[in-house]
Amino acid sequence: MPYVPCESLQQRLDRQGGVETLDVLRIAWQVSRGLAAAHAQGLVHRDVKPANILLEKGVDRVLLTNFGLVRAADDASVTCTGVIAGTPQYMSPEQARGESLDARSDLFSLGSVMYAMATGRPPFRAETSYGVLRRITDTEPRPIGDVNPAIPGWLAAVIATLHAKTPVARFAAADELADLLEQCLAHLHQPGSVPLPEGVAVLARDVPHTTASRDAEPARRTSALGRSLARFRRRETPRTTTPTRRPSHRPLLVAAIAAAILVLAAIAGNIRSIPPHGRSRSPSGTQPRRRSASTASVSTRRWQIQ
Repeated sequence: MPYVPCESLQQRLDRQGGVETLDVLRIAWQVSRGLAAAHAQGLVHRDVKPANILLEKGVDRVLLTNFGLVRAADDASVTCTGVIAGTPQYMSPEQARGESLDARSDLFSLGSVMYAMATGRPPFRAETSYGVLRRITDTEPRPIGDVNPAIPGWLAAVIATLHAKTPVARFAAADELADLLEQCLAHLHQPGSVPLPEGVAVLARDVPHTTASRDAEPARRTSALGRSLARFRRRETPRTTTPTRRPSHRPLLVAAIAAAILVLAAIAGNIRSIPPHGRSRSPSGTQPRRRSASTASVSTRRWQIQ
């Protein structure tokens, strides 16, 4: 095992509190790429938290560590009877309830890590582990805009989407999230030439990220989240347009050409049937017989005698 000079993300948060927007995106993008690689092998990390994210010194490289709780997505076993594996503050609701997990559980945990980077504190806090689990399953975290107004609303909306209580309302896969964060990073580096992804603007408009917008009716807020995520996926997914098939005129063209050929053939046949000038054909179509040479000589002698 190589030695990596680094510090954990938790150590940095303990030392300086929250991090800047650019660092939130950069770290989350690399972690989501790592999760995508694990999910491609059918594995779920189950313990994504700041203490398991290492930041190398001197380079902008992030390492995702501690795969000790990794399980296959279809593995229903737990570490021991009656124990839920994972860190309570960064669990997903389905993990807190002891239900079966898939890749979207890690995305909820990554959303909690991004919340901690943006605000300097975990999204769900309580006096006991049981209280933390109840908050994860039953309540929503305080809006990021109320804790740190410097965080853009569109980034807060992305984190709120990751914090959806039902897995179907989150992003579908880690690579989908990674592609989105990469586009957002490009926008921050070159805001004048690289626009913000259109899907992110949709999330920023529809997903609540302040207390005022979160106080709406819960059912209406949940349906708005689902609709905005669906619109985001439609806008971010490349559309494969099928070219419209125009009516083919080839059969008519072929028929016209065939008719023209027949007409030309008929005309050519009529021309060949007409006799040359000064000649006549017999009714049977044969050439008239020529006079023999003897007949011609007799006629010549008669003309001379006369």
